[in-house]
Amino acid sequence: MRLGGNRRGVILVFVSVILVALIGVALSFWYMVNSEIESAGAGLANARAFYMAETGRAKARWALTTGAQSVGWGETSSPFGAGKGTYIVTTASPTDAQHVNITSDGYFPVYGTNPVAQRRVVENNIELGSGTNLSRDTNGTVASASDHHGNDTEDKAIDGTNNTGWVAKDKGGSASLTLTYSSANTVSRVVVNGSNIASIMVQYSNNNSSWTNVSNASGALPGIQTFTPITAKYLRLSMVSSSGKRAQVNEFESYSGAGGATTLSQGKFGTSL
Repeated sequence: MRLGGNRRGVILVFVSVILVALIGVALSFWYMVNSEIESAGAGLANARAFYMAETGRAKARWALTTGAQSVGWGETSSPFGAGKGTYIVTTASPTDAQHVNITSDGYFPVYGTNPVAQRRVVENNIELGSGTNLSRDTNGTVASASDHHGNDTEDKAIDGTNNTGWVAKDKGGSASLTLTYSSANTVSRVVVNGSNIASIMVQYSNNNSSWTNVSNASGALPGIQTFTPITAKYLRLSMVSSSGKRAQVNEFESYSGAGGATTLSQGKFGTSL
């Protein structure tokens, strides 16, 4: 009798060990499956955030290519429906007016304090192509102005970089910035990078005394503006500074040819976050 009881005890212990082992295997399997599900969910969220960032980058390239926006433009998208994501995109000139950097952040499910996932897409050093910038001093164009403040002279508005510029002398006053071409040019598009400007008008002349406003202008300044082609020796920005501030023009570009489209090269691409 005692021997039988020992056998039953051994069997009970053996069964208990097997049961514990099976429970351990089941728990391990559950943990593995749960981890895989969480990992897959995180990967899907990251993928959605990445594609939202890509959407912002594509929107920026479209806006710059079609002339709908100029460098310096940015946008925060509205959420693309419940749980679909948001992007924040910015554009900026890295060193000069002929290049642009695009930075786009994608968020899932929406931009906020604690998004589930965030990815950043950047495209740097993209070359802008719009034909020949007739305003450049290297093309024989000379800039003059009604006045200037300190060392911020008019020649700095046509030197090809947004890091310098012309600044008006008076705060809140009227001022003008004029281009004198080496010979008469046909112009239909200007790009003005500047600030502190309350109102601005593009005008042209062939004698530097009588001036005519361009017609059928499309686009706001500072920014990109296209208009009915004109042929002129002189092109002028006539402006009024914002109240209490001095008008500033970092670059005054002008181009021939119809339309406001430009071309963008392929930049240096990268992702982060």
